[in-house]
Amino acid sequence: MSISAYAQQETKVKIDLYAGYEKPERAKLSMGAHGYDIGADFKYYIYNRLYTVASVFSAKYKGEQKCLIDDPASPGTALNGTRKNALVNTFVGLGLGYDFLKIKQHTLFLHGVFGLTSEVVDSNDIYKGTYYKSVHENYADWGLMGKVGYNYQITRLLSVGVSYNLSWLRTCVSHGVQGGVQVSF
Repeated sequence: MSISAYAQQETKVKIDLYAGYEKPERAKLSMGAHGYDIGADFKYYIYNRLYTVASVFSAKYKGEQKCLIDDPASPGTALNGTRKNALVNTFVGLGLGYDFLKIKQHTLFLHGVFGLTSEVVDSNDIYKGTYYKSVHENYADWGLMGKVGYNYQITRLLSVGVSYNLSWLRTCVSHGVQGGVQVSF
């Protein structure tokens, strides 16, 4: 779900700034991992309800899981430790969207975006406050992002709404809710 503020007057350009909660589904993060996202959608209406969209998006997640750590002081001995994982995804892309229902101040929309993504993964194995193994990885690849949402127009240039975001950035599938502000020109 997402809460957004949007201007819904018949305008050509709309800028949506948002932030929200994200839940990743990734083997490197524990099931309890979660995080937040920030982003912007730049919409240009090419025909009535059809628009092109440029998106900039970044999400940061943290997770923790139990793991076995090889004890360097005693080879062959395993210690019950904790693995702390952090993942940052950044995405820039272009796509198309459609306002499939417009009634008075209410709008339902859907858009999809394809683009480039950067992923940074940090993983640290810890036993009683001592770091035993640290991994830092950087990746660049392609990504997909889809969003469905509802907007309610408050003023000529501002509206509020909710949206649900699903993204596939490299190997990380995530979903979440956002809230934000949209300004129309």
